[in-house]
Amino acid sequence: MTIQAEVLPTYRKFRKIGIQLNHKLVETLSKETIYEGGRRLGILQDDKLVFDYEDHISIVMDYCIHNGWVDGQNAIQRYREQSPPPSGSDELVLLTAMLESHYALAEVLKTDPGVGVTVRDHLRGETHSLADIGMSQTARRGDAFATRLFSLEEAGFVMTGGAALPVTPQVFTLIRRELDQKFGAETDFAQLNPDQEADLTASIIRICLEAGMGSHVAYGTAAEQPSRTPRGIDRRAARLGNPNDACPCGSGRKLKSCCGRRPRR
Repeated sequence: MTIQAEVLPTYRKFRKIGIQLNHKLVETLSKETIYEGGRRLGILQDDKLVFDYEDHISIVMDYCIHNGWVDGQNAIQRYREQSPPPSGSDELVLLTAMLESHYALAEVLKTDPGVGVTVRDHLRGETHSLADIGMSQTARRGDAFATRLFSLEEAGFVMTGGAALPVTPQVFTLIRRELDQKFGAETDFAQLNPDQEADLTASIIRICLEAGMGSHVAYGTAAEQPSRTPRGIDRRAARLGNPNDACPCGSGRKLKSCCGRRPRR
């Protein structure tokens, strides 16, 4: 399975749309949804979101957008219902793919330099062509990571939700052990209900963060910068707005002074 360079214009188009959509979706999240997401991911302390690294806010917002259920709907479903894109539009195509997305434990099988990687999802037993220029430049065969995957079937590739957490063999073992205890060793992870999917995703992210995997977050961005984000580089503006914008949690404070504040060291 090889990703052809011809997919790059389509990939860049949908990556740009995805960044714009994420910004809109974050703005719809309530403070309660964000704090509940933080609690489930293990970063809510004394009613405050505490990030060890700046980039963790993107992981939390991704979780809240997809797995923050309110009255039976997540942020994507509410947005599609309240602000439906035109029929046949690229935005509607991407929204539909996001609704059908799932969180994965992926292993790199091969790289296609300048285009992406071929990965195996260990939870679902599926192999995918993952378009991601940054990852194609930094990933090596055998590397594993946890990320959200959504499929653009007509384009012939999958994309990530934007941020991926590296997974070492030791962390992989911890994740599988917890998932086996929670769901059973023979569980079909393609058949989970929304609450189970939210629990699965939270378990994987929490274990990765507790093991320190969050210090090396991998990205796929519209600008196609290298996938590994060095500590101290702030890439949140592409997803959450300018640091001087109002924080999406609804506190009334600026992002840089609230959920997006720099951690104390």
